[in-house]
Amino acid sequence: MRYAVVIEKGERNYSAYIPDLPGCVSVGDTLKEVKAEIREAIEFHLEGVREDGLPIPRASSGGPEPRGAVLAPRGRCSAMRQGPRREPSWRT
Repeated sequence: MRYAVVIEKGERNYSAYIPDLPGCVSVGDTLKEVKAEIREAIEFHLEGVREDGLPIPRASSGGPEPRGAVLAPRGRCSAMRQGPRREPSWRT
């Protein structure tokens, strides 16, 4: 399964998150680094979901599978500023 990735360029680094995986975030000094870090974060996140016996969240992009990253304008991603949620919405 492929998940959409949102990447935001900050003043000195990049941050990324997966809308379908609340709390799955990463930060890197370069675009290349943040892409590698978010791939690792996805694997780690899904490993934890499996260990908890929870269902793997489906990608909800609604269209064809994403082929790359989505770059968001600086300061536009409120989810990144708020940080990870304590209780993922798909656990309700």
